Amino acid sequence: MRKIRIYTPQPIPTNQVCELEKNASHHLLNVLRLESGASVILFNGDGSDYHGKLIDTNKQHCQIMIDRKMINHCHSPANISLIQCIAKGDRMDQVIQKSTELGVNRLYPVYSRYCNIKLDAKRANRKLEHWKQIAIHACEQCGRAVLPTITALNSLEKTLEQMDTTAIMIIANPTANKNISQLDTSATEFIILVGPEGGFSENELKLARLSGFEDISIGPRILRTETAPLAIISILQAKFGDY
Repeated sequence: MRKIRIYTPQPIPTNQVCELEKNASHHLLNVLRLESGASVILFNGDGSDYHGKLIDTNKQHCQIMIDRKMINHCHSPANISLIQCIAKGDRMDQVIQKSTELGVNRLYPVYSRYCNIKLDAKRANRKLEHWKQIAIHACEQCGRAVLPTITALNSLEKTLEQMDTTAIMIIANPTANKNISQLDTSATEFIILVGPEGGFSENELKLARLSGFEDISIGPRILRTETAPLAIISILQAKFGDY
């Protein structure tokens, strides 16, 4: 039996009726075509799942009777952040979706010198909302109850200035002498930096290294900008996380 999970941003009461907003109601009633009595799991990002049943399908704002709250255990012990240079087309969407499924906690979309896409403030805000929706849908699908944080689009330089942390910071480099198996086995926090299709400039690499990032090899092949973060996240989860 499939599990229907749906995100709602509101506080969710236990042993009470929760009325869903229009978009969530539309998805349950018109996309999934659920009927009264159907089991539904709600989550709002607080780390718990709220189990209930659909009791009213006659309104645009349908109602769920919540009968129990359960702590969700999908949160990985590896605290992984990703600084990702944005790319054209659906590549960035893929990175947001798949990295959310793989357990990333924080995403920093950034511009760099060789990014082949530029957005004005209005389009950047629309993109941010679009990426947040992708992350929400990925959480609904994969079982997460805590949404990843996605920061506003910023320059690589300004983002690196924010990295005041003791985390292990990684730049994927196929020519690096060190690989992930050589990282500190007690580490729990990681920040990954992934460049655009055109790569980083020498100045950007210098700035990243001065900020504490270390070149790490994940194999001899050069991966695409949408492939590299997913490979690194998977390796980190296998070694330090919950795989």
